[in-house]
Amino acid sequence: MTSPPTAPSADAAPSSSADDRAHLTLLAEISRAHFLDQKSKVQIAQEHDISRFQVAALVQEARDRGIVRITIAVPSDGRDQETAQSLGIAELISVEPADTPRGAEALARELAASVAEHAAGQTAVGISWSRIIQAMAPHLPDLSDSVVVQLAGAIASPDSTEAVPPAAEHAARQADASPVGAAGGR
Repeated sequence: MTSPPTAPSADAAPSSSADDRAHLTLLAEISRAHFLDQKSKVQIAQEHDISRFQVAALVQEARDRGIVRITIAVPSDGRDQETAQSLGIAELISVEPADTPRGAEALARELAASVAEHAAGQTAVGISWSRIIQAMAPHLPDLSDSVVVQLAGAIASPDSTEAVPPAAEHAARQADASPVGAAGGR
């Protein structure tokens, strides 16, 4: 059995990275049991000698930290493919309305996944500008063997009048790739 998790006291010294790793492993283990193995919180609590309330808190912490990510997807009805064909484009990504915070985040994640899929083994990735590109950048995988080329435009931060790095530079920095474009290039 795993030792019950304890909340650090105010006087406690900072935890070691081994303690942090053990806690992250516990979060993943409990979440797998709950979501994948369909065990009840009571069952998991008995197995780990903790309360069901602690199990609930650990599951929520796993979600908050991104260890557990839940995706709900409506099966495709084929309209995306029909629309893509009628527009003469290879791929169409549709998510819930992007004018909502959740929709914009969903679009940013889907776009990052598409870039990752298509950029695998490529040497250049061309992007235009938009707030979605800015939101996509943190979700990009390592593209260190790629060059990100900005095709047009720059992004202005929504909460300031100062310009933030151009889209290609921002995306390249997030993906550990080399930027080329309006910001000065290589």
